[in-house]
Amino acid sequence: MLNKIIISTILGLVLVVGSVAAQDEEIELSDPGITPDSTFYFLDDLGERLGLLVAFSHQAKVERALTILEEKLAESKAMVDVDNDKAVDKATKRYEHYLEVINKRIDRVKLEQREELGLHVAEVTSKHLIVLDEVIARAPEQALRGLEQARAASQHGHQTAIAAVARINAPRAASAVIKNADKHLERARKKINAKEDAEEIEEELERYIESIEQAKTIEELAKETGQDVTVVKNVIKKAKLRHQKVLLNAMDRVPPGQAKKAMQRALEFTELEN
Repeated sequence: MLNKIIISTILGLVLVVGSVAAQDEEIELSDPGITPDSTFYFLDDLGERLGLLVAFSHQAKVERALTILEEKLAESKAMVDVDNDKAVDKATKRYEHYLEVINKRIDRVKLEQREELGLHVAEVTSKHLIVLDEVIARAPEQALRGLEQARAASQHGHQTAIAAVARINAPRAASAVIKNADKHLERARKKINAKEDAEEIEEELERYIESIEQAKTIEELAKETGQDVTVVKNVIKKAKLRHQKVLLNAMDRVPPGQAKKAMQRALEFTELEN
């Protein structure tokens, strides 16, 4: 068991080493299939419920719910594209439901599968948060409430999954969170260089700050579970040093106002503890 933790920790740290010149990959979702504006949507819902029912183990239920979750997000996005607010609300409510299924069961998955599955849930929800931010930015006002609730649920699901991993392997959980921070910082840097909307820059920087704050909570979980906090602190310290350089290099190009203030807050979060 100890060897497994050491090996997985090393692998996790390797993933996060390197520059922030990361990946701003195009995010693709699964096909939405039957959408909420269809007369036959109830069949889609029935099939999903039956599929979850016959998934007997906690792991199987989480994996099945994850598959359905992405479909619900694709449905929400598709319904925003056709300005069907009621259908957006249907899809986002189902999205929240399946996230709740995952949240309730992730800590009940067998220990030997929980770490990998938790990381997978964290990765999926991280992707979903980016998609939801993009959809919310162009959604009509009537659809915003459902989409924002779905985003809050996705954020909670992400945090729950990371916490489940951190209780087993805190350094690997920290590496996953730092990888997420890298993505948001890189997206902010690209938006700054392209002179994009200041609100979008501010949003990416706020998401970066959220990730760094989450990394700090992993330190506390490591202490509570008797793990070596030094490794977690080193992961965060190395990331902060890289991030500080990126933020300082971009500071002069940030437009004044809220985006500049967000940049200054982000810079404060890269300060090292004594």
